[in-house]
Amino acid sequence: MKMLGGNHLHQGSEGLIGKSKPMEEIKRLISLVAPSNAPVLILGETGTGKELIALAVHETSHRSRGPFVTVNVGALPESILENELFGHGKGAFTGAGVDKAGLVEIADGGTFFGDEVGEMPLVMQGKLLRVIETGTFRRLGETREIKVNVRLVCATNRDLEEEVRQKNFRADLFYRLSTVIIRVPPLRERREDIPLLADYFLSRFAAGGAVKHLSRKGLGLLIEYPWPGNVRELANVLERAVLLSSEHREIPVDALALDKRAMTFVPGRESGGRRGALTLKDAEKEYVARILKTVEGNKAMAARVLGISRSKIYNLLGAC
Repeated sequence: MKMLGGNHLHQGSEGLIGKSKPMEEIKRLISLVAPSNAPVLILGETGTGKELIALAVHETSHRSRGPFVTVNVGALPESILENELFGHGKGAFTGAGVDKAGLVEIADGGTFFGDEVGEMPLVMQGKLLRVIETGTFRRLGETREIKVNVRLVCATNRDLEEEVRQKNFRADLFYRLSTVIIRVPPLRERREDIPLLADYFLSRFAAGGAVKHLSRKGLGLLIEYPWPGNVRELANVLERAVLLSSEHREIPVDALALDKRAMTFVPGRESGGRRGALTLKDAEKEYVARILKTVEGNKAMAARVLGISRSKIYNLLGAC
């Protein structure tokens, strides 16, 4: 559980770094929905930066001076979760010697972010729905209603429509949460943002020292890698690489220590069938085409990754 005051700047804004079409669309959506009080549902794989997008919604809204309270609602058992969210009155249970405000109450005037809402117990889903619909709740052991002014933002890596069909998630809560849906793409679907993210993390992990840099081959490997752990995995890989290459300004390729089991591209075998040996020219052409595909045809970005000019790219591909 985390609570941030209105003037707190969250460390790390990697969730919004990028100029790819999917990231530009997310930024556009945030600017459109932030001024409202509508619930927001953020969907995406683990490690894509859903909490940072929730924070961006909060900081762009008129609630930005209020608290931003976050909790993983799927990580706690029902008995503990209810107390965490809604608090308790004095004498509600053994050891409850004083009143305690819950996180929803603490978020009054700001934003409450419920992460992994798809794993929330059904009973608690009903109580969360009541907060959305009436803005009220009761502390454990009390009968009085407490009114709050809270914006609810939730996130999950699950398919909530399927969870509704399986009766693991309340349909009414899903419909209320999905007033606004922000879908966060996995890193493998926005590879052109990897150089920007890499620059950000290398600066962040420099810790006041000299900022290390990647070789062209190293950057190319990062762009090719499928990133099953998304931005979080990229951050971990680069932090480890910075530590392991303490004596070098340029990070050795070996220090990246990418999981070879996740690597799927083998030059000359992308279609899956066997092919004869490629000439050097054909191999270069195929590799350039692959890099262009991963950066969505951005020739300037491909030239940076490959360390060649854009005119060289045109020549290799036979373009006029």
